[in-house]
Amino acid sequence: MQRDAMVESLRVTELRALLSAMGQVKTGPKRELLQRVLRLVGAACGPELLGHIQQQYSSRQAAKTPGRTRGRRSGAAHPEPVPAVKMIDLPFYQALDTLVQPTALVSRYCQFILCCFFCCCCKHICCYNSLVVHSDPYLILIPCRTCYTECVGIEEDQYPPNFSLVVNEEVQPVTCRYPSNKPGVEPCRPCIPVDVTSSLNLCDAQQSVSIFWGDFGKRYSFAVLLVRVLSAEELLTELRKSAVERADQRRSRKLHGDPESEITTTRLCVALTCPLAKMRLSVPCSAASCAHLQCFDALFYLQMNKRKPTWTCPVCDKPAPFSHLVIDGLLSEILDSTDGSVEEIEYLADGSWRPVGGQEDQELSRRPLCHISGVSFDFPAAASLRSRLPPWSSFSVFLSYWHHFTCNISM
Repeated sequence: MQRDAMVESLRVTELRALLSAMGQVKTGPKRELLQRVLRLVGAACGPELLGHIQQQYSSRQAAKTPGRTRGRRSGAAHPEPVPAVKMIDLPFYQALDTLVQPTALVSRYCQFILCCFFCCCCKHICCYNSLVVHSDPYLILIPCRTCYTECVGIEEDQYPPNFSLVVNEEVQPVTCRYPSNKPGVEPCRPCIPVDVTSSLNLCDAQQSVSIFWGDFGKRYSFAVLLVRVLSAEELLTELRKSAVERADQRRSRKLHGDPESEITTTRLCVALTCPLAKMRLSVPCSAASCAHLQCFDALFYLQMNKRKPTWTCPVCDKPAPFSHLVIDGLLSEILDSTDGSVEEIEYLADGSWRPVGGQEDQELSRRPLCHISGVSFDFPAAASLRSRLPPWSSFSVFLSYWHHFTCNISM
């Protein structure tokens, strides 16, 4: 174990100081002192003993550092303070507690390895056990998250290059994809937090975490949380409660648009089919920042992002995070008042709407239109006129025929 290796690297004076701090006999040769400390570690390595071991080990390494790191970066030998990092909230993770606060991954002694220990106190264990009893045990996770340290605002999850994680001497599977084989390349986003629940021994309060990464100039932080995993249906229920735009508000925003625009909207067509599921919408939804009228199905969008969290609008490819999603109240009313045969509707200038693609619309679309001075007439004679034009006719000949025809109409 790593703490045993830390103990074995201590000198006689450090072993005696450690035994003295724990109220044990500190006389004898180094071999006996080492065995005495290892027995203490194996019997009950509480937070107090672990703190003394880490203190002696840190002072031991700090004493060796000046000769080894001369000419290297001056900041690599000293532990840095915990950065004030704010990680982005993950919609499907309901944070219950923080086991390890955001901690900087700092390379020390020219080794890009961070070993740390954290304790699962009685509060965490009781919380975990109570949730497991009343729900599916797979819905309670303890993920390890990483992000940038040089943050401005809220940071998204991002793995360092060559990232690997070991918890209680068990290598954790890290699902990531690299865009190229070049050194220093970060894994592609999204970077899903690593679930370390199965590697934790809740019977033992002491847990060890080792993180390995490649240092290519960027700085990262990691944290360990206790979370409950939410389902897509639970997030949809939350959307229905707090993110529904009323029908009158939606109608006003659709028809008026930009007040400074010189273009007046007279008709707007919207499909009632989800661009993702290719099925009829059940809960029409879009991002508040999107300018288009087309909606996508909220439940299918949430289910898709639970499998692969991209949070991108399928219509305009712009970011559409969960916090920006809004349910279209107007389109919800339209879906409730129409049957499944209606696949498209049209918003009119007066705020009303009508279905598109019905039998009446198909008959109108089959009738040819005759345009005279910007006015449209449903006049069947226009088709016969076009059929009587000789094949050698030019546009000027067509205009003469057309002028003659319109004069006959006016008479």
